[in-house]
Amino acid sequence: MFICPYHNLDRLPAGILGEPKEAAIARVTALACGMHQEALAAWPEALAAWFCCKGYTELGKAIRFRVTCNRSSKATKFMPSPDIACAIGDALNIREGWTVNLTDFDLAVQVRISAELLYVGLPLCTQRLSNRDYIVSEGLRANVAWGLASMVDICPGDVVLDPMCGRGAFLVEAAAAWPEADYIGCDMAKGQVTRSSHNVNEATLRPRVDLMQADATALPLRCGAVDKILCDLPFGQNHGTAKGNETLYPAALAEFARVCKVGGTALVLTNLKMSRMLRRCLVRLPVWQETASSQVPLGTTISVYFKLLRVESADGGM
Repeated sequence: MFICPYHNLDRLPAGILGEPKEAAIARVTALACGMHQEALAAWPEALAAWFCCKGYTELGKAIRFRVTCNRSSKATKFMPSPDIACAIGDALNIREGWTVNLTDFDLAVQVRISAELLYVGLPLCTQRLSNRDYIVSEGLRANVAWGLASMVDICPGDVVLDPMCGRGAFLVEAAAAWPEADYIGCDMAKGQVTRSSHNVNEATLRPRVDLMQADATALPLRCGAVDKILCDLPFGQNHGTAKGNETLYPAALAEFARVCKVGGTALVLTNLKMSRMLRRCLVRLPVWQETASSQVPLGTTISVYFKLLRVESADGGM
């Protein structure tokens, strides 16, 4: 879990990536350290929450800290991560009076930057919130799966489908959090269905979760059978290929529309590169109306989720 003093999910200020290295790093540092209207108010709130979580009673406690930076875009290559971390560390040292200590620290300020994202986080936990005792085979991080599933407003009696369930992260987290719904998981790969089954069984969720081996582009479900869809699409990296996704994405989205009730909701996750193609697919499928989208940092990968509303087609068809 992170408290975020600055989290801009739109774009870095125009022109910052075209500046000389020193000037660009200076601007990133100013944004990250709160020398910016949006972040200026957020830092005191974030620090207060961090102090409270750590049990410190004095906000003026001497802090040992370090800054780490991770870049995930070729467009930011001219700004080395160590240089960004050093500049932000110097600025916080001057402003807050904290002591830099790279090995024995109280606070680890984490910075992530891409061509479209600047993220600063203060970790609140010493262990990953994604840790689950019942996960036998880990896929999508459990806390990410839960957070994304919460966005589709699962209600009692809903039928929730994950048409590319992989190892079942969406199914397990959603079924555990919203037990009055019914869940269906499909995957083409028999091995993935087996892994999902192990996780579902370990979490004792079997009565509420049904699993089957099936193609996401030809689901064995009747039209309008489901209320909500959760899907972690293949990024074309660990699973599938970018070329293959050119065929898969439009076919899958069309099939999702067939099995989803009008008024239902789908939440699909992909990476930044594939998100552009997915958005083009949505233009050609007006039965899906995009209601929200945003970037989600997953390790070194910048992912993008799309929240979609199933609407009537203009001609009354699918």
